Amino acid sequence: AGTIKGYPFEMWHDVNEHFDLENPISFEGGTITISINFDIDAFISSVHAIDLTQARDEDRDGLIEINPDNDDGNKEIAEQVKENIKAAADLVEGD
Repeated sequence: AGTIKGYPFEMWHDVNEHFDLENPISFEGGTITISINFDIDAFISSVHAIDLTQARDEDRDGLIEINPDNDDGNKEIAEQVKENIKAAADLVEGD
């Protein structure tokens, strides 16, 4: 969520990507907390250079929605973000 050209937007996708850890995590009983940091810039530019200012609010409800359901006609942008997320995950794995 954020703003594009001063207009509020929400973006989501149903990406299913696996992440491998270099150092296995082991614990006995109790709880473990794992934090994963995402580099949003990599998601926007790893394969496709995505210009979010091209997103539109087709239903004119005041909220730009970018998702695979194509609520505002931005499904192509959502798919490009999905491809970028997968590529960014592969790039991190290859480092």
